[in-house]
Amino acid sequence: MLACVAGVFLNVIRGNGNVTFVVDSLFVAPVSLFAIANLSIRQQSLIGHILIAIILMNGGVSIVEMMLHRQILPEVHADVGYFGIDNIFRPKGLFGHPLATGVIATAAMPTIFILVRDFLWKWIFVILMAVSVAIAQARVATIASALILVMLAVLSLNKDIKSGVVSARTVVVALTFSALIIPAIIWALYSTGRFERLLLVTNDDNSAVARVVIYDIFNFMTPSEFYWGMHIDRATMLASSFLHIDSFESVVVVFVLAFGVYFTIVFIPLIYYFVISISLGSSLYVKVSVIIYLILASTNNALATAGPDLTIVTALAFIAAVRYRWCGDNYSPLARLAGR
Repeated sequence: MLACVAGVFLNVIRGNGNVTFVVDSLFVAPVSLFAIANLSIRQQSLIGHILIAIILMNGGVSIVEMMLHRQILPEVHADVGYFGIDNIFRPKGLFGHPLATGVIATAAMPTIFILVRDFLWKWIFVILMAVSVAIAQARVATIASALILVMLAVLSLNKDIKSGVVSARTVVVALTFSALIIPAIIWALYSTGRFERLLLVTNDDNSAVARVVIYDIFNFMTPSEFYWGMHIDRATMLASSFLHIDSFESVVVVFVLAFGVYFTIVFIPLIYYFVISISLGSSLYVKVSVIIYLILASTNNALATAGPDLTIVTALAFIAAVRYRWCGDNYSPLARLAGR
């Protein structure tokens, strides 16, 4: 939090412009964890379930938007969906951006296996989250969610079979059914023509190109701007005029532009340490959650936007970590004694 205050102070002194993301995201996240830490285990679990419900609701809205091919929630701007620089429709959902859906849902998937007890419901929730990521057409997040599904299947099903929660025969039947039905679902979705961005890996992939080209903005900065940051209006002008892009899809670039390279070298490692520290001494599920979040957030500007990503993911990871320390991966009699 001290780093956040120092960053805002430095930005105000330099007159570099709007850095509300520091307050809306980087400052709110640790403050929220302090508040959650003072609640009972039952209250924390309730918050975790509410956050899971919000993520699932976001997925439901995204699915409806993709089916209608338009945004269904009120929007300040005139457009009726998110088309981005690739001019391909992608649902915004409740989080306001498809990348937010991809990052939050993917990072939340492992925590489900600590916060949700019922075998059937936890798999329904995880699959719905994975579907919402694919619906958002967040490519890196889609690959990550698929890998997490495989990891969860290996870890959880093996544990559930040994503990007698589910029989080996049921698992074999479910996996066989999935192996048959999933390719059919993928083909059916592909045939609709509404998932073209997931397969767009060519020189015409403007989004991927923009994430590389944006680093060329350093060539147009003065030494003072590079070391201490620059005004947001000038940064936008340089990106638009010389690089022909209108977004900064890089957390490193955003921090250098806003605060300068000196502060960036200190600030970004502190953010990573804050997120990783939540998982120390906790379950593998929590570790995977925070690591996946940091990987996905590093591929775009999730850590440098005024969004709910950091707060939701760290809150879920923290609640799951506390639950694990009290009860392990599953609920136990300790869960009934944990409330204060």
